[in-house]
Amino acid sequence: MDHPLLPLLATLAVLGVLAVCLRRLVPRQQAEDLASCIARLDSEGLLLRQKFHAVRAFAVEELEDEGSHYYIALADGSVLFLSGQYLYEFEVEDPDEGIPGRRFPCTEFEILRHAQEGYVLDILCAGKVLEPEAVAAPFSIQEHKDGEVPGDGERITGVSYEQLKQERLRRSAS
Repeated sequence: MDHPLLPLLATLAVLGVLAVCLRRLVPRQQAEDLASCIARLDSEGLLLRQKFHAVRAFAVEELEDEGSHYYIALADGSVLFLSGQYLYEFEVEDPDEGIPGRRFPCTEFEILRHAQEGYVLDILCAGKVLEPEAVAAPFSIQEHKDGEVPGDGERITGVSYEQLKQERLRRSAS
């Protein structure tokens, strides 16, 4: 049974794989380009820097290749939801390419986003790596259709991290 969301997810998956492949083929050049891009956006007032202090995290599996999903409990009591293929590079290890082990989620991090477009340019990881407390089952296609999946970078208040985790794990069990 074909679902209208599947072609979009497949396209995103292909783009993500291409992005990861390109990053591995030219990591040094891309790092220089990234630094230049960040400096340019910063000088133009188009760089949004968001610093976070995290205390706990849990992950949600991917349905397709839409990217990693994390609910991150912040020290201020809110919950940050991050989602996307850009998170892959912070989770992988490739000693041959000089890529260290998993660096994210971590206790201290700064997200660099394009201020107008909203996409993530980089995550500056610091502090201690937080192992996800749990990995919940993927969001269903219906949850995506119904708008029940938070957006990348969304701050969740009014619902505790523990409530969100228990709800996701309950959905995983059913």
